[in-house]
Amino acid sequence: MTKTSRELPDRPLFLLTAEWPYGKGENFLSDEIPFLLERFPNLLVLPMFASGDARETDPRVSIIPSGPPSDHRLPELMRGVARSGGLLGKEWRQSPGFPFSPGTFYLTARTLGIARRIEKRILETARQHRFKQGLIYSYWMNQSCMGGILAAKKLGWPVVSRAHGGDLYTERHRGNYLPWHRWKAVNLNQIYPVSRYGSRYLVERYPEVKDRIHVHYLGTSKSKKGIRRPGESDSLHLVSCSSIIPLKRVGLILETVAELQKLLRNEKKTSRIKVRWTHIGEGPGYSDLKEKARPFRHSDLQMNLLGRLEPELITEFYIREKADLFINYSTTEGIPVSIMEAFSCGIPAAAPGTGGIPEIVNRDTGILFGVDEPPAEVAGKIRMVLLEGGLAAMGDQAYSMWRNNFEMDKNYSGFSDFLSRL
Repeated sequence: MTKTSRELPDRPLFLLTAEWPYGKGENFLSDEIPFLLERFPNLLVLPMFASGDARETDPRVSIIPSGPPSDHRLPELMRGVARSGGLLGKEWRQSPGFPFSPGTFYLTARTLGIARRIEKRILETARQHRFKQGLIYSYWMNQSCMGGILAAKKLGWPVVSRAHGGDLYTERHRGNYLPWHRWKAVNLNQIYPVSRYGSRYLVERYPEVKDRIHVHYLGTSKSKKGIRRPGESDSLHLVSCSSIIPLKRVGLILETVAELQKLLRNEKKTSRIKVRWTHIGEGPGYSDLKEKARPFRHSDLQMNLLGRLEPELITEFYIREKADLFINYSTTEGIPVSIMEAFSCGIPAAAPGTGGIPEIVNRDTGILFGVDEPPAEVAGKIRMVLLEGGLAAMGDQAYSMWRNNFEMDKNYSGFSDFLSRL
């Protein structure tokens, strides 16, 4: 049972999340929690938004209620305006929407409103338990991160943050704008991008804080079902795993698989190979994707839109269903945890050379293609690797890449040690 209040010893770690342990996201955070608990037995988690039932968590974790309102926009907006403390006017004047964009003003004010709520909950909890010292760790460089900084300034504590993708790259957002992006970077004691690409991005933008930026990779656990040897059967099973949203471009995966089937059917050496594709994940684009796949329903191409699968079952599925190649088609990424999961099973990946992807996918571990490369050309690259019998060797190298760089125990243990020394 999750505990919410009790007398706690000093040196707490406040972990700020988007929703965890609520909602369905941030699954990889569940893997990090045990390692944090080893160094910080007094671990308090404060989700930015909390709705529905909480997932089962380690009983040692204390969940701080996010505080009302945690999901109502108008009160958050009004709080940002009323409790500006001089911050809102300065940021608004520097924003690309000033002075004629109500939408940008709303975004800026609501961001501050959420941050003030998080700040208040941290300060209340610190006073309640008479904490003399502590550490604030934001999992995302977002509104909660801003709240953590505001609280840390009053408490005199260090505050740090990871930086992933949507919370890091302003280009992903309308007007190339994220409120208080520079302010957060300058006021954090440490920033931990999850890729070297993310680190370079921050250093180029904010060179004055380059000494506070340190790359710490995420990681995944070893497959419990062993390692897959891809490319050793009379079928080719391609898999993908993501939310079905525009950023992930799952529709282009469908087109690539369809093009690949045509190529293999016309090739003597591969004409008997049966192609199938499984996508794991759901999202707002699910219905459209299902409709797009309808014309292939009676063809030789097997398509399975599996929907959501519990995280602990994904690698088991890859091994049981003999996955041969993982496909990612995102417009931009940090380093996808989904590719780490595939690599832990010895399954190579085809993915665009964008963001941090080249840090895990290269010509030894898979197939890199241009972010705007058409599906027919990507299918041609996959066909070539298949004809050359290269999938098995790529799978071996993919597993080595995972073991050396993205193994969960090593990465999270080292990161937790790093935090404990702050």
